[in-house]
Amino acid sequence: MANLLQGTSPRRGRQWVYYRTGAREIQPIIFCRLHAWGESDYAVARLASRALFGLLFTIFSVAPLHIPEGCSPSRYYSPLFLHFAGLLMAFSFIQAGVVGVSDTIRQRAVQSGCAFKSFTVASALAGLSMLPLEATAEWCMPIAPADMRAPPHLFNTATRKSAKLPHDVVALAAPQAAGDSHFPGCTSAPGYRSRWGLLHVEKGWTITPQVLRAANPPIQSGSVVAAQREGHWQFFDTRGEVLPSGPYRRIALLSPGLWLAHPDAGAPMLLDGNLELIHTLAAAQFRMTEDEGWHYTEGKESTVLANPAGSVHVLPLRNGRVKIHRGYAWVFGSIVQTPDGAEPDADTAKNDHASEVALFQIYGRDGRALLDDATVAALRGNLIDMIYPDYGDRQTDKDMPLAVVQGKNFDTPISLLTAAGMLVTNEEWHRIETYRVTMPLLAITKDRNVGAIAPDGSWAVQPLYRGMNKFSGSYTWAFLHQRKPVKAVLIDARGEKVAVPAMVMEGESFIEGDLLRFRATDENRLKRWGIWDIRKGALVIKPVHEDIQAIDGDWAMARHKGRWGVVNREGRWVIPATHDSHKLQYLGQGMMSVSVHVSAGTRPYGRDTEYHLVNLRTGRASEAYIDKPDALKNGLFLGRRPDGTLVLLDSKGRAKHVSDRAPKTHEQFGDWFYTSYEKRHGAADVR
Repeated sequence: MANLLQGTSPRRGRQWVYYRTGAREIQPIIFCRLHAWGESDYAVARLASRALFGLLFTIFSVAPLHIPEGCSPSRYYSPLFLHFAGLLMAFSFIQAGVVGVSDTIRQRAVQSGCAFKSFTVASALAGLSMLPLEATAEWCMPIAPADMRAPPHLFNTATRKSAKLPHDVVALAAPQAAGDSHFPGCTSAPGYRSRWGLLHVEKGWTITPQVLRAANPPIQSGSVVAAQREGHWQFFDTRGEVLPSGPYRRIALLSPGLWLAHPDAGAPMLLDGNLELIHTLAAAQFRMTEDEGWHYTEGKESTVLANPAGSVHVLPLRNGRVKIHRGYAWVFGSIVQTPDGAEPDADTAKNDHASEVALFQIYGRDGRALLDDATVAALRGNLIDMIYPDYGDRQTDKDMPLAVVQGKNFDTPISLLTAAGMLVTNEEWHRIETYRVTMPLLAITKDRNVGAIAPDGSWAVQPLYRGMNKFSGSYTWAFLHQRKPVKAVLIDARGEKVAVPAMVMEGESFIEGDLLRFRATDENRLKRWGIWDIRKGALVIKPVHEDIQAIDGDWAMARHKGRWGVVNREGRWVIPATHDSHKLQYLGQGMMSVSVHVSAGTRPYGRDTEYHLVNLRTGRASEAYIDKPDALKNGLFLGRRPDGTLVLLDSKGRAKHVSDRAPKTHEQFGDWFYTSYEKRHGAADVR
């Protein structure tokens, strides 16, 4: 934009004063760069201007200003007004006391971390009133604030290179798939009227915003593009030409190649990738629920289910109900039975509403029906208790059984519905745990013994014990029938006993994966904590700590003299024990976030806490961040510096990318890291 002057860089030897008008107040912003008085920081100048102009109460008028295209509307003040304003302000300084004003400004400047030179602003404004009117016009050029949109930035974390976006791009939206190189892109037309198109980060615009003219981010699947234009949705080809179908009130992409379109008149429709009709929904089924990649709509006459792969099931169920659990779609409902398959009459349909709603089918993510007809019939009329895994153990539930089945009157043996869709029954079973369980499943027999069940329903651990803790990883404690004293043995997932030293068995112990956290007596007869590696049969950390928490196979948080730190397998302190426990947070990949209190005299931007990212392999800490670092996908971490810029770090804590300035938003799309920025502010010469 011609004559756009950055607000923080006025010409040397000149003083420019301009005002920004807002909805609630007029904010004077003063930039001082005088030969005699030096320079004043932008933030301090703004604080000073508010304090100084607060001494002045006057009524004035402002004139509208036409500024170049791409900038926000503004107003400016004439040199005549600034001349008399300077006179009144100079008089106000004498009455109110310049020293008090300067002290207030200096105090706020220190709090904001900005430099401040005493009396710079006050003297400059007072000196302005001493100039003749014609000199005031020369020193106070008629300028106005100008705003321009800042371009976004797209960084590839795999190649460590920034994408070269077209110069007119002002915003990007998320791609249809993580890691995709096709992005919806936005440009700004006159008056900030946004238009969206589609671009490839290497090839540029595939459909320009001038051709597509979309008001919102477009949606693409294969060779079909959906976009909203002039209040209506349309389908387009990859050249941006309108396809025959439409217009629509709303279009949504449910999964690749599966569209949900709402015509201006009529019922919603499911369309395939070629925009061929799959099914017309009932008027009441105008909205489809999304859960774990599934889309479904329940109705009194039918239930429509779309799996993550894009296939559609139209199920003739009355009072249908869908529950998505562990990636499976459980479909319940009732079917009207007729002798010859004909449509049911009104009486039959009416009575069917009172019929029992039972399990109809279970579908996998690929759309395959899991249950055969015999299994569905065997399940009908029984109580089905779904199994909920304990995800805190980080176990896969791929092979975990789906549910425990029992008759409503509890007069039939318990059955187990496996992940393969088979019903398995064992006459010995009395109760099987179903909530927050781990594999193998704990089961109590009718004679009150405890064992563990494998994924196929067989005994993984024979029911030989009086009690048993649920498995943590591949191990657990099992309790023998001997009562006094209570004797426990360590067993694996096959029921084999695992030998551990007497020192480990002496006191309390907790299994955490392959590690055993235990408490034993040291040479000073004090109870101290250590860690034993069950799989390797070796001592990891000696029992010398007041408390200990395993965070990984190679490190643990340990307490010493009431304070916490981190030790490695050799017992060496990687992070000294000088912290409270809540100030240490493990982020994965051998990286720990450590928060540190900052004294009042050195606080960055007024914050009392700063954060460091510590590499536990080397013990090396990062620079200070003002927010807790975030763990991103693909082993990346994100920190924010005191100046607001973002630092992208790899799994070793090395900086891979630093943003140009403080971003407004940031997102991660696979290997792409996207940042957007606030509008840039400057000043335009109105002459």
